[in-house]
Amino acid sequence: MSRTPGTSRASKGNKNRRKSRTVTESSQSLDVNAKTPGVRRRGSSAKLEDDGTQMENQKSHAKSKVGSVQKTVGGDSEYYHKALHDFVMEAVKVGPVKLAADFTATRLAMPKNLPKTAFLANPTKNRYKDVFCLDQSIVKLTWPADDPNDYIHANYVPIEDQKKYICTQGPTEKTVIDFWRIIWQEKCKGILMLTEVMEQGKKKCEQYWPTKLGEEAEYGPVKVKVLKILTPEDHLHCTRLEVSAEDSTLTVEHMLWKNWPDRGVPKEYLSCFRMIRKMTQYVPVVVHCSAGIGRTGTIVGLEMMDNKLRKGEVCPLSDIVAELRTHRHGSVQTMFQFLYMHRTLMELAVNKRVVAKDELKDFYEKYEVIINKQGAS
Repeated sequence: MSRTPGTSRASKGNKNRRKSRTVTESSQSLDVNAKTPGVRRRGSSAKLEDDGTQMENQKSHAKSKVGSVQKTVGGDSEYYHKALHDFVMEAVKVGPVKLAADFTATRLAMPKNLPKTAFLANPTKNRYKDVFCLDQSIVKLTWPADDPNDYIHANYVPIEDQKKYICTQGPTEKTVIDFWRIIWQEKCKGILMLTEVMEQGKKKCEQYWPTKLGEEAEYGPVKVKVLKILTPEDHLHCTRLEVSAEDSTLTVEHMLWKNWPDRGVPKEYLSCFRMIRKMTQYVPVVVHCSAGIGRTGTIVGLEMMDNKLRKGEVCPLSDIVAELRTHRHGSVQTMFQFLYMHRTLMELAVNKRVVAKDELKDFYEKYEVIINKQGAS
């Protein structure tokens, strides 16, 4: 059933996939009194760039559940640092050219016949006809109960069996109301928007929220009001929204990453982790770009990889992408986004001082050549 958008009052993975290895296994056990092999550290007085974890790092070091084995470094476990180090150095060894080839192979191996009946039955509610919404992880609209339309192009993406993310397309004129229905239904307290409304003269997303301080708008059964506007970084625009329905309210943090090129990559790296750390407190988080798979998959995939590393596990990033695609089909669209994920994790490793920047010089140079040659930045 088609509706008019809001009106403003103010104006399982591949079986052949390599299994992840855990650096905490007995064959690779760590001597907690020894320095981590290959890990370089500087004096504690040096200032770290904020990677979104500094607040955690300043907390007192409570004893880990596994006792002295989980020795911490700046709030992180040594197993995390070791896993991050090993992942980065393996990527350096492979190099960006081979990683790009691996990504192409991963795309060819992507499952092609997963059920998508709801997607096929609702063509007018899909932004792109070749970006599928899988039945197995689809978010079904159930609120309000008297609305017969239960379809939205959105999928749950779990991390550690928790429905942490809802990945969706940028709302269209016909789906703005459905977008706010899902926010209210799932009690989402965070929205991460990775596209702008207009990019290179083309509409990539509907203007689905009010933008001026104090402005209100109605979207079907939901009312939205702007409470606060912040710009913590040049490319990040944050809006605190009051969402109300059924005589109750929900505070929602809306974070817009500006100037991330479609199908390309930004120049910022640690911003990804700052956003991830901030959004962790707002679970479940709705993440979208235009199609809801490229930039969206890049950010969600980075947290999936970081989460694995924090458990002391190391695997190729292609395994993470393959797993992500079983939930949100087509996630991580381009090899540039795939390489950017590696480059971002390298920047994180440098910031945490588990590798020296000089060790990554060759990778960085080749990465820049690939990105600039294709005009992806």
